[in-house]
Amino acid sequence: MDHTFHNTDRLMREWGFELFDLSVRRYSTAALPQPYQWNIPAQTVRGRPFQGDAIYLRDPCSWDAVPETAVPLDAIKLLKLSCLFSLFGLPDHAAELLRDHSASLADVAAAEPLLHLLANEVKPSLNSYHEYLRQFREDPTSFYPDRWVP
Repeated sequence: MDHTFHNTDRLMREWGFELFDLSVRRYSTAALPQPYQWNIPAQTVRGRPFQGDAIYLRDPCSWDAVPETAVPLDAIKLLKLSCLFSLFGLPDHAAELLRDHSASLADVAAAEPLLHLLANEVKPSLNSYHEYLRQFREDPTSFYPDRWVP
């Protein structure tokens, strides 16, 4: 098996992991060099993808779709996974995990205050997770880039 992205992706999915983020570093060819992305001779702003990083994590909120790959996680592992989602810039997935698995987490942590922290991290001007969702339901256009006020 070649060590290519599509083979790695297939293997990770077989093991029950999902792709959650992907970075790409591009490098142009000498035939038509492109501007560098940084002030050093490194990756360029355009060109063929040459390197990158992939973040694979388990997604316990989608296990019902593929039960054969489901690996049960205890409360501590669910909480750690929620932290990883948040650390890698995926607070929406962290919130989904906390919301959907709040009963499983109850012995370790209360989901509600953690949901408030996540919502506050995204939009500090709101007081709670419920207020955040209410604002979205009442006016989704307030989430447009030109109207977003953290």
